[in-house]
Amino acid sequence: MKKIFSIGAAVLGAAVFFGLYQYFRTPESALDARAELVIDSKDFGSSLITDLDPGAIVQLTGQVIASESSSLELEGGVLITKSADQKQTWPEKGTYSFKAKFNGVEVDEFFGDTLYRFNDGFLLLSSNSEDLN
Repeated sequence: MKKIFSIGAAVLGAAVFFGLYQYFRTPESALDARAELVIDSKDFGSSLITDLDPGAIVQLTGQVIASESSSLELEGGVLITKSADQKQTWPEKGTYSFKAKFNGVEVDEFFGDTLYRFNDGFLLLSSNSEDLN
């Protein structure tokens, strides 16, 4: 009986430790995760994204067409929100690569545009040498 109690207490302790570890661990950022899809931003909408779940990590390369302090838009209606961990200033124009988490698809009913939203974005690199300053 004493042996069963000891084994049960050890299993319960391990389960509590594992549960607390999972609860308090820092979630993996988009930069640290492996990209499930690597694609050009203007091809993203025409690709089959039905398999892509919200939270999936995507690496996108595209021309910046609009920029704000913490977000930007790439060709093809791709909107990326900057990660709080990204300290680098984001570009206002040029072709760049980003890694971000897919949020979902939004249809603008007024303009009829389809927008693809991403968050936790990180600037990776410039795609063409003329953008390197």
